[in-house]
This record gives sequence, structure tokens and C-alpha cells, in this order.
Amino acid sequence: MRKFVIETLGCPKNEYDSSVLAHLLKVKGHEVVEDVSNATDVVVNTCAFITEAKKQSLEVVFEFLELKKERKDFRVYIYGCLAQRYFEEILKEIPEVDGVIGLCDLEFIATELASKEKVVLSCESPVTIQKDFHGRFLGSEPFAYVKIGDGCDRNCAFCSIPGFKGRHLSRKLEDIIEEIEILVKNGKKEIILVDQDITQFRDSHGNTLLELLKQIDSIDGDFWVRTMYLHPDHITVDMVKELAKLKKWIHYLDIPIQHGSDKILKNMGRIKSKRELFEMFKVIREEIPDVVLRSSFIIGFPGETEEDFEEMLEAIEKIGFERFGFFAYSNEEGTFASTYKNKVPRSVVRKRFERANDFAANFLQEVQSQNIGKRLRVLVETFDSETNRFIGRSYMDAPEVDTYVYIKNCNRLLQGDWVNVEIQSLYGVDLEGSIVK
Repeated sequence: MRKFVIETLGCPKNEYDSSVLAHLLKVKGHEVVEDVSNATDVVVNTCAFITEAKKQSLEVVFEFLELKKERKDFRVYIYGCLAQRYFEEILKEIPEVDGVIGLCDLEFIATELASKEKVVLSCESPVTIQKDFHGRFLGSEPFAYVKIGDGCDRNCAFCSIPGFKGRHLSRKLEDIIEEIEILVKNGKKEIILVDQDITQFRDSHGNTLLELLKQIDSIDGDFWVRTMYLHPDHITVDMVKELAKLKKWIHYLDIPIQHGSDKILKNMGRIKSKRELFEMFKVIREEIPDVVLRSSFIIGFPGETEEDFEEMLEAIEKIGFERFGFFAYSNEEGTFASTYKNKVPRSVVRKRFERANDFAANFLQEVQSQNIGKRLRVLVETFDSETNRFIGRSYMDAPEVDTYVYIKNCNRLLQGDWVNVEIQSLYGVDLEGSIVK
């Protein structure tokens, strides 16, 4: 019996795929472990979205290859987006790995890994979703990502993903519902739907995201549903009104608008203008008054001037995003933007990035202070030994990217408990409070 570690980098969709692969390896009689010192094999599920992600993936691979020098029978496999995007280059430049595995069918990958020591799998047409749900390996955390589709049909000028993930594909609605029912029965309290762009979901029977959410609403159990990554160009007034009627969907919308300058938005290949975006968010806040809005922004897109940068910060203030993050522009080969002139010097991008993060810290502090005195339902996630407090999240915060709630007056909570917390102060940019009945 072999012992596999699956090291996952990148987005929640990768985490989802890793959990399915782990389950399939266990079904085939192998063990999945967390500690690499106990492992015979490591599968590095990589990211290739931007330059920094590619660097991180390669750094992790080379760390394991160093370990391989010390342990003769230790095997290292490069899997996922990096392998799909640079398959031939990896085979040529990193011959010491035991396998290079593109975005192929996970059942097939598990079979090959379970039966061979050298695995080289190239898939010209990427397999980004599984035809049927066969199960997945579940961790102890009280939330679970559920990938409902992958790939992308959009043409954003900065994005390399359609080039290696292909066109968007949606899973079968009935498979997703079956999976969520299993997750809820196994104690998961928060279901997080993920996709490259969740508004693209449409299965072979024509079921859309709204139909999926309506069916999830009918599943028994005390749980939340969170949706991530909604492309702003494809959000309609009718969609917002229907979302507002749902019971299990929490009032949190992750809508990456990428910029606040009309010139930059147009050059990015986005459809909605700044005015149309402002109108859309106005409707959202009118229909869902307690909504929390998250977004992401690219700094240093080709042609971005100081005025454009300031427009972006002004848009954040005007819309009033409660959560947001910044990314430095990455010049990715094969994208439309890679051919654009007027690249912004890296030194300028770094300075703007620093200014943006200072702006974000101050803005978030102000946003969070408005929650003092409120009572929030909180999902308990873990115990923090440094502060001697339990930590959880309210509906306002997605795991791993947003803030937390520190719970003061308790000593008998369990991971996955629901508690009502009155917010009394800030702990950095996190919230702090006590349990109330």
C-alpha cells in the first residue's frame, strides 16, 4: 500500500479536485496522509493563473525534489493547471519528477497513480469536471467547497485560464444536489459553490444557477450556502430579486469588477461601464439591504495612469465594498493584454500596490467598526491557543480570504457549532465579541 500526500495550491476549485482525487486513491486501496514524512508519494496540484502562482507551484515542487534526493523511493508528481499549460516544458526541464499529469479525468488519474510509478498524462482537451459524482475525501472543517463547473467562455484580456482550461462545462444538477445532501449529513454547515464564473452554470437540461440554488433551498438541515465568483457583466436585476427570496443562500456576493476606470474596463474586455456597475450595485443594495459585497481589482493593467488608479479607489469607496483584494497585473503569454503597449513599469505597480493595501487596511477598519453592537450568527471553526479564544465566521466572511470573529466568553464550543455573538470591539481588522442568547 502506498501513502499519498496531495499538496494543493491555488484556488478552491483545486481544493475540490484534490478532495475527489484523495477519495479515489483511498477507494483503490491506498492511504492519503497529511505528513509528508509518512508518505511514499506526493501529488502537487498546481496553479498557473499568474506568474506568482506559477513560481509558488515550482518552489513547492523543487522542495519535494530535494526530499526525493534523500529518500530514494519517494515519488513526486506535478498535476493540474501548471502541468496542463506547460506540459512539454516540464517534461524537458524537470526530468527528475516521476510524473506530469495534465487536467485529465480524475478516475483515470487515480487508476494510473495507483498502478504505476511513472505517470505521464497529457490531455489535449482538458477534463475540468467529472461526469458523475463518486465521492470525495472530507476534512474536519465545518465548510466544504463544491465545484459546480469549470472552464470559461469569457474573453477578459488579462486572463490566461480559457487557454488551458478550455470552454466552460457545468456539472449535472442532480449530482451537485446529491453531493450537498451527503455533505450536510456529514456535518458540513457551510456549502460554498465555486466555478470560474458561477453565472455560467447551465447543465445539459438547461438548469441555471438560480434553479440550482432553489433546489438546494429544499435540502433539509441547518446550513448556509455561499456563492463565489459572479461575473458582473452577467448579473441581472431579475437574478438579484430571485436571490433575495432564497432562505439558505447567505447575503454575500463576490463580484470581481477588476477596475473602476472606464478606459481600463474597456481594454480589459469587460462589458459594463462604471456607471452600469454603480447602477447594478445600487439595485443589489436596495433588494438585499444587509448584503456584503466582495470584489477584486487588478493594479497596473497596461495603460493604467495615476488618474485611472485613483478612479479605482474612488469606485471602491462609492460602491462601499465591505471586502476586497488587489492583484498586481501579470503579463501572461497568450492573452490579449500581453500584446498591449504602454506596460506600466513594475516599480510604479509596486508603489500603487502598497498604496492600495494601505487604503484597504484603513477602509476595512472603518467598515468593521460599523459592526460593533451588532449581533451576528457565527459558525465556530477553531480554537486559537495564542488568544485562548474560539474563532468563527459570520455570513460576512468567506474562509481563507476574509476576516474572523473572536469569541471571548466561552470554553465549551465545538467546531461546527452555531453561536450568536454580540460584537463589542475590533481585534485588528477582525471582530471580537461575546456569546449572547
